Amino acid sequence: MGHENGSKSIKSTTIKQVFRTMDYGTITENVSSAKAWLEDLAAIGAYKRDIVLSYGKSLLVHSKGLDIPIQVISPLPEDVDEIVAANKSDWTGKQRSVLLYKLSIELENNSSLICQLEVLIRGILSKHAMSSLHLLIDHLRFYSGYAATNEKKIEGVSLSVVSDDVFLSAFGNILGPALAAGGDVILQTEPRISVLATLFKQLAEKVGFPKNAIRLLPGDVNLTNLLQNDSIGFINCFGKVLGKTFPNLESLVKAPVIAVTKTKGPMIVFNNADLESASDAVINAAWGSATVLPWSLSIVMVQEDVYEVFVSKLNDHLSKVRIGPAYEKLADVSSVHESQLFNIQKVVEEAKVVGLQVLQSTSQSSQFQTTVILGGDVLKNVSLEQSDVAVVTVIAFRHINEALSLSNNFKSKMGVSVWTENIGLANELAQKLQFSNVWINSFAKFSASHSTYLDKNSGVGYIGGVDGACEYYKNGSDPEKLTFDISAARSFYLHDIDGFYGNLVGRSVSSAVVSSKKGYDLWKKGNISDRFRMLANLSFALESRKELISKNTGVPCFILDYWVSTTYKLYAQFADVGQVEHKGSHVIRTCREPVGIIVIDESNSLSTLFDCVIGSLLLGNAVIVLNLHEKLIDFYAEIYQLLATAKFPSGVFNVILNCQNDTFDSLLSFDDLNTFITFTRRPNMKIGNIKRICDGRMSSSLLSYVTKTKNVWSSIGHSVL
Repeated sequence: MGHENGSKSIKSTTIKQVFRTMDYGTITENVSSAKAWLEDLAAIGAYKRDIVLSYGKSLLVHSKGLDIPIQVISPLPEDVDEIVAANKSDWTGKQRSVLLYKLSIELENNSSLICQLEVLIRGILSKHAMSSLHLLIDHLRFYSGYAATNEKKIEGVSLSVVSDDVFLSAFGNILGPALAAGGDVILQTEPRISVLATLFKQLAEKVGFPKNAIRLLPGDVNLTNLLQNDSIGFINCFGKVLGKTFPNLESLVKAPVIAVTKTKGPMIVFNNADLESASDAVINAAWGSATVLPWSLSIVMVQEDVYEVFVSKLNDHLSKVRIGPAYEKLADVSSVHESQLFNIQKVVEEAKVVGLQVLQSTSQSSQFQTTVILGGDVLKNVSLEQSDVAVVTVIAFRHINEALSLSNNFKSKMGVSVWTENIGLANELAQKLQFSNVWINSFAKFSASHSTYLDKNSGVGYIGGVDGACEYYKNGSDPEKLTFDISAARSFYLHDIDGFYGNLVGRSVSSAVVSSKKGYDLWKKGNISDRFRMLANLSFALESRKELISKNTGVPCFILDYWVSTTYKLYAQFADVGQVEHKGSHVIRTCREPVGIIVIDESNSLSTLFDCVIGSLLLGNAVIVLNLHEKLIDFYAEIYQLLATAKFPSGVFNVILNCQNDTFDSLLSFDDLNTFITFTRRPNMKIGNIKRICDGRMSSSLLSYVTKTKNVWSSIGHSVL
């Protein structure tokens, strides 16, 4: 770093650079607590009748740095069925709140033991494990408060399929909302993560959790049978599960699903950024926590005019990074899993073949080297996914739009890191980047009270915050007061027509999806006030024709009045749903964006149907309604005429007439559709093509169903006034 003073150039060095170059020798982590705990643990198995099953298939997990073999005993199929079918825990909301908070304290008291186990079992540095553990504890405390305010309970048992490469704080997302909602949790864990799952179960029972509240199914379990078990009311998958860890699994699942897949994200560096801090952030963002985080960094896009300077600074950081085993206390990065070493070498060789420059750390303490490819992405050439390789690619871009386009085409939507000192540019990017989290001058910031929407290849559903809890409440009930006698639609056929409003549209499945995509692209561009104005105009038109519409359709006037009043009620409810919070050295701004196209299954209760349709439209989505009842066909014909009067864009509101049972299932196959609101169905989905299934009877969760959150984290520094 230099400073011009007349003709003299004064060189200075940051304190951070001084500490980076200092050599303290080797300091080893104290792992005595973990060693003692492991030695006392005879085996890890499925707990039944207060004993550990002593039979079944055994898997051996050797802890890193110790010679203690840990036996993981997989349960037999009949024992799996018995454990799943065990009686549910019966506890009040107050009891759940108190016990969740007590568990958070117990985890805090045992933080040293937990971090030591992460060092030994999964090779994760203690400092990285501690950071993730703090977030886990925050989630339990957040949901302890939520449990006290809600006495509703989820149906069935919550099944969590957890892979060895899961991030530690995921247990906060697994245990917190499910236990707060009154559900028991089954942890189906791969061998290494079974160690931590066992400890968490022990600590939960120590503070008073019922025996069946957390149930463990470790090791090798038949997932096909487990996912289809009728006692499973909810499923969440964390890690490389969907088509990854179980590539041959074509199981159908009946229960709603949350999934967090192991993907990676991008970083954008502009020419007005603090390049020193940005290049320094790459190290931890790309290789921290042994790369198990689903938001680890895989590509850095740098503005062209500072590309060479940034690469030089990054190379300097790489040359000084300290790589070592996880039990080396001063290591910056721990080695990745052995299976990734071959993949890294494969990528390096391919990069050299196509003429790309490769930067690697010079550390000799490990076979693993932090690796950066300059100028291009070669993963497709070697048929590898970004999540399978601990390599960072650095490329140049010229203009803002180019950076936006490259980023928004990224498969993972968990988060993007943006580095700029220009506040106007930061605000513009925050609005246009299509990610659940936008980190300004920072990376991988999360909060238990802020929801993260899982989109595209990042997964399905919500984790964290109130939205994360809403995912678990799927047992609403239809209100009686606004129902009327409707019979099933007769069998008939309507040819597809172009869909201009004013005509009743009997679209096929495919044409309805195409029309909805076009309508959504126009509809989402306006703000909520613009959309409310159009919906209010629709209400005026409905009010003026109410008596005639009721006579023609058989829909009572008081139900038509509900459409009108709901338009105003939901606008008042949703007009201001943003949130701003000061948290440590960051300000978090949370906004709501439309999900896209919402498929809504018709309900016997028109009030709940109207809530879902109007709420979805008001918040910027297009809708496809699946018509099941003959008596409502004339009503939809009237609505189409009113839409034309109100000048709605074509394709925003769609109805597929006379739907059969297979219509819903056929829509599940469309990639453009990922949110379905249903009232009675439990659709069968393949594990590799999971959609978000929402219970339309839960009107309190409507905002969560039809919007996705975007959290913008802005760093405000650490200075103290």
